[in-house]
Amino acid sequence: MGKHMNRKELIDAAKKQTLPKSGHLAECQECRNAVKLLEAFPVFGALPLNDVPKAWIDRAVSIIKESGISDKIRIIKAKLVFDSWTKPQIVGVRGGNSICDRRLRFESDTISFDLRAEKREKIWTFMARASKKDIIEDTLILAVGRQRFQADKSGIFEWQASRPPKNITLHTKTISIGLPELSWKKQRSN
Repeated sequence: MGKHMNRKELIDAAKKQTLPKSGHLAECQECRNAVKLLEAFPVFGALPLNDVPKAWIDRAVSIIKESGISDKIRIIKAKLVFDSWTKPQIVGVRGGNSICDRRLRFESDTISFDLRAEKREKIWTFMARASKKDIIEDTLILAVGRQRFQADKSGIFEWQASRPPKNITLHTKTISIGLPELSWKKQRSN
């Protein structure tokens, strides 16, 4: 296939000023993608963006402090960053017990929350650990439906239930961290 097109050739092809060299563009997906990107976002030859003046940033920060917006924020949403049910398991790890076991990890700006769920016969056993990042207070309360649990000194929660929870919320003295609603129907892999 030969060498890829250089920057100037890619820009010229995107501007449709010159035809690309001897059919390379027809053969090379990487160069075609680069040309499509340059056609969609024609920033070639444009001056670089200037930084926002420091005075503007300082004024924006002072407006937020004066309005008290940051004091009104009480609920934060965490995001799901790992779900063992969505990842294929390694052949040596598979087994009958692992089908009903699930590991989840949620993260927000302030907390990382790991949850392990195991189903044995008709009971679910849960173990969770909250790792605080910037939270000063020691008290963490886990709300699972109507039940409330307090973490031990290591930040570990343990409980059992006949059904897995859909909604979990972590509470500190100042904020609540809501986890995304959970579905407990395992998707079958083909």
